[in-house]
Amino acid sequence: MVTGVSESEMKEAAQGTVQDGNLVYELEGKVYQISIKTIRGDYRTEQKETKNQLRQWEIHDFKPRPEDIFQERLYCIQWITQETLKKSRQETYFASVTAADLERERQVEQIVQENLAIWQEKGLVPDMAIEPGSKTDEPIRTRGWRYWHQLFNARQTHYLSILKNRLAGDPYLRIADCKILDKAAKLCRLRTRSKTDNRDIKIEAVFYNQALNTFF
Repeated sequence: MVTGVSESEMKEAAQGTVQDGNLVYELEGKVYQISIKTIRGDYRTEQKETKNQLRQWEIHDFKPRPEDIFQERLYCIQWITQETLKKSRQETYFASVTAADLERERQVEQIVQENLAIWQEKGLVPDMAIEPGSKTDEPIRTRGWRYWHQLFNARQTHYLSILKNRLAGDPYLRIADCKILDKAAKLCRLRTRSKTDNRDIKIEAVFYNQALNTFF
């Protein structure tokens, strides 16, 4: 994550590492590309159905297994400056991940690992399967995520389970809970800051349209 870049750097970065269904990357000055379909291991069955080699996640999975094709990692953290922590309009910045940050993430994962089944039994975390359909097939097909809680990472799952437990007795605040869910999932994307629109970096909600977008 880089901030304060030039217009030319923004233009170059806007191309992204996924272009026209291909992963595009550079090594030692040479550009390579490989299709996402190849990475997923897409193939056609005798019944003419498109399948792939992605492992279908099970109900108690909340993070990739080491052998999974697609992995997840913490690559940066957005921090609030100490001087503006208690102000109504806070200043933030992005920083690279440290060993201490990663250790805290492992602690959160351990908490989720030990409590996920309990939270699901109490209704604090969903245990429902994602029903196949025209707008819900995407996370199943492109990630192997078969249950709704798999749209959230470990830290989001931990935080949201605590929040739901606290809001359980107030039906009005439960409405706010739904709004938070829409802004705190792996399907959210970052809308960058630009000079022309004079606004801060913001998180785009899951349902900025009516699909469950996994981005590639």
